[in-house]
Amino acid sequence: MPRLGLATIDISALGGSGDTVTTIDDFVFESFSAGQMHPMLTTSRTNLVRNSNFTTDSIWSKTNATINTTTNKGTITVTSGGFSALSQGVTFEVGKTYTVSAVVNGEAGKEMRFQDNGNNTGGLTTSNATITMTGSDQNVEITWVANSNSTEFVIARNTASGNYSFDISKVQVEQDGFASAFIPTSGSTVTVPTTLNDTSEVWDFDGTDIMIAEDPEDEGFWEEGSNLVLNHSYEELGSELVSSGTFSSFSKDFGDVTISGDTVSFVNTGSNANSRVSLGSSSVAANKRYEIVFDVSRYVVGQLQIILGGTSHTVDISAGVNTYTVYLLSGSIDTDVRFKRSGGVGDFDFDLDNVSVKQVDPNDRWNPQTGWSIEDGKAHVDTSSTVFIAQSFTNLGAGNTYEVTFTISNFTAGVLQPQFGGILSSPVQINSNGTHTVKITTTSSSHSLLLYAIGTSKFSIDNVTIKEYAIKPKDI
Repeated sequence: MPRLGLATIDISALGGSGDTVTTIDDFVFESFSAGQMHPMLTTSRTNLVRNSNFTTDSIWSKTNATINTTTNKGTITVTSGGFSALSQGVTFEVGKTYTVSAVVNGEAGKEMRFQDNGNNTGGLTTSNATITMTGSDQNVEITWVANSNSTEFVIARNTASGNYSFDISKVQVEQDGFASAFIPTSGSTVTVPTTLNDTSEVWDFDGTDIMIAEDPEDEGFWEEGSNLVLNHSYEELGSELVSSGTFSSFSKDFGDVTISGDTVSFVNTGSNANSRVSLGSSSVAANKRYEIVFDVSRYVVGQLQIILGGTSHTVDISAGVNTYTVYLLSGSIDTDVRFKRSGGVGDFDFDLDNVSVKQVDPNDRWNPQTGWSIEDGKAHVDTSSTVFIAQSFTNLGAGNTYEVTFTISNFTAGVLQPQFGGILSSPVQINSNGTHTVKITTTSSSHSLLLYAIGTSKFSIDNVTIKEYAIKPKDI
């Protein structure tokens, strides 16, 4: 699809009744009463799913799943240890780009995923096609390149731990790098024209003069497909480990502490320095980072210690009544969460309420080396060594150029060097706050994005994106 450049279409003689002006390649231009041009992209789009809105109980194969033709939703019920899925035949061709989009609604923190041939052999993988649900309707979109031919599309639970269910509706699979508006199907695939929305900075349809160039030269570029980076904003959190959201879920271990309703009170009587309460069923994973939020509802004196997976962390609560958010790394000797007064037998007198414990980056999208940490929706580095935070990919084309964008903030010292895989002969190194874009060419189809902090470094990054880059306008 060629981009627009330098030549003018005269629409002054048109009456503005919506008549067709002209057709240029894939575009039909229409005029309106205000003298504005309305471009319509007439290239067709096809939903490959043959019963996208669950209007019939056939076509989909069901395993621990049901279809509700009244609400137009599929419901998948996950039973512990069992496979649960909806599937139907869809043909994926090796080397072709596909996008699946849908509306998903399931218990917050639980996971579902899309598969091909039921075993992720065609390019949909556990890492790039897993969705962490939010507890309400969420629009999801996954883009991938098929690395082998496959003949089945599967909607499934992601793990067999626990019992839960989720609903899915408006399912669409298209051979393209982005999702179009929903195309309902009720027994066969459906092909429709797609209207172009004027959202690109490269294309300008807002004026009344539409300009066409035969030789656009290097006037811009197309970015194809959606962002390939998972958890690109570092904001993904796991399911809530405190079922009640208060200290009523905890139990007293021993010492000068009481639990009354939702509140835990630490009041020194001089009898026990190890006064503490525990959340025994927390299932803390070993050596993982957690976000812990709690309220100090009454404060006189004292400090707090949080024991996470057997490792102790002192938390300063001397600011008194307030909401506190801390990010802590779990140990490996047990799976408990414990709140304990800190120090010896000295004075302590405070109350705690409203507690939350959630794992950070629960799907392990990112691999941070020592010196990197994820918290507050950013990745932070504070180190005197050269270390990286990385995400692996299996669907990057060898020899392709990608546009990598990220935002640096809170910069104090150091250098950020982004790269795919091994050593670069001329690396780009950045040492300032702001949003930065670099273009990197891969040497193989299986690479990790490595964000290196070079030498003594202290800064934060977020909003990491990877998009395919083409300096020449392309047919899409």
